[in-house]
Amino acid sequence: MWFELILAAALMVSYVVFWAWHSQGAGKLTQAEIDQYLAIIEKLPLPEKGVQAFTARLRPWAEADDGKPVYMFTLIHSSHGFRCFRGRRSSRERPKRPTHIMKGAWYGSG
Repeated sequence: MWFELILAAALMVSYVVFWAWHSQGAGKLTQAEIDQYLAIIEKLPLPEKGVQAFTARLRPWAEADDGKPVYMFTLIHSSHGFRCFRGRRSSRERPKRPTHIMKGAWYGSG
């Protein structure tokens, strides 16, 4: 009997905590919140033109917020080849063999 009561109480507390986290109750974004989020985005180490273009699109979207949940759908596009970035090895280089892990190189003994 006590087990069932404790389990029911634990489940109720878990549900209330999840509901409070998920609902986040505040509703529409205020102008101060929008400015705060955009300031955080502008401090990110991204190309200046890209940040300006992104924040120019984000501000009207955030100001049009109606307080309802936002559902996002992600489309993934894969490119036909590897892209090389500065500081990365080329796609033609062979990766190191995994035997260095077995020899203890990752644990400082190899």
